[in-house]
Amino acid sequence: MNEELLKKLYSINSPSGKETDMENFVIEFVSGISGVNFWSDKRGNIYAEKRGSEIGSEFPCIVAHLDEVHTRDFGCHYSTQRVGGILFGFDLSTDSFVGCGADDKNGIFIALSCLEKYDHIKVAFFVEEEIGCRGSSAADMSFFKDCRFVLQADRRNGSDFISRASFVDLCSAEFIADVNMEKFGYKEAAGSMTDVMTLKENGLNVSCCNLSCGYYNPHTENEYTKIYELNNCLDFVQSIIEGCTKVYKHNYEKGKWDGYGKWDGYGKWGYNSYGKWGTYGKWGYNSYGKWGYKETDWGLDESKYLDISDSDLDESDEPKYLDYDKTYNKVVDFIVKLYCENKEINIDVLEDEFPLVDFDILNSAYEEVMGESIYF
Repeated sequence: MNEELLKKLYSINSPSGKETDMENFVIEFVSGISGVNFWSDKRGNIYAEKRGSEIGSEFPCIVAHLDEVHTRDFGCHYSTQRVGGILFGFDLSTDSFVGCGADDKNGIFIALSCLEKYDHIKVAFFVEEEIGCRGSSAADMSFFKDCRFVLQADRRNGSDFISRASFVDLCSAEFIADVNMEKFGYKEAAGSMTDVMTLKENGLNVSCCNLSCGYYNPHTENEYTKIYELNNCLDFVQSIIEGCTKVYKHNYEKGKWDGYGKWDGYGKWGYNSYGKWGTYGKWGYNSYGKWGYKETDWGLDESKYLDISDSDLDESDEPKYLDYDKTYNKVVDFIVKLYCENKEINIDVLEDEFPLVDFDILNSAYEEVMGESIYF
């Protein structure tokens, strides 16, 4: 993996509506790749293509967005730090975390990496995704008329294959079957608004999807990337490009009201089995007496709320009620924070903070960040 390219992307601050520095970098980078034709539209979206020897054949296509939510303060001395397999942003002038904008610089990284590697490919970079997908809403849809499919890497964590977003189906069953997501540890999930969903609403007639690309805590100063998961996403994207060589047709169909007081498919409002209102990707009241963000499937148990912490549980509750992935990532967050604050990290500190979490989870998280077992 070209870690220097990734760090360079992280170093560029590109808040929505002020993406000029990122646009200039992408144009400069693309200009240095042999055989690439590229252009920009009046919104600032960038389109690039390489036409190889496969004359007349359709293109694999990757899209990403150029903007981020972070605006770095004047005087911020930004530095990308690596601890074990974790990358994150740090302000050396204040000794504090700062958002690196991995959402969606990880996606830009994947798009540029594939543009370098393949001789027959299209990529597009959109402005202002974070403030309503304004760039992709005004995209030149003719650019996509000869594409096999459209991929976007703009999803947190490392395992979601977003096949449906905000009531919109994104891809065909045939495409889902052919990508072989299980080989790379991915599973189907539903997501929210992003550029591929907007393209689909604008008439994109081939399958598209959004993929997890290894970033965590997006839109916060504690954002970080798991390098292994970003690499795995890149491998998955390249596998799709190389293995899915036909056109995967799929037309947009708007979600319909199903007659039972809720929307069909994922992401529907309804009364769940715990007697509380909740929805996929919406706020719902959990059984521990606090509001929490539920990002998993409709009607699952209360352990799937993001903001469950050990303080929410009684001594009688067993660790099995903690969602493994959420708990593991919280431990990683905590270890990275301690490391950056030059505080002691040992098993006693972790067990005090997470008294109900199994040792194996604590040790695995420690190994991922620090590169060794907690006892060595």
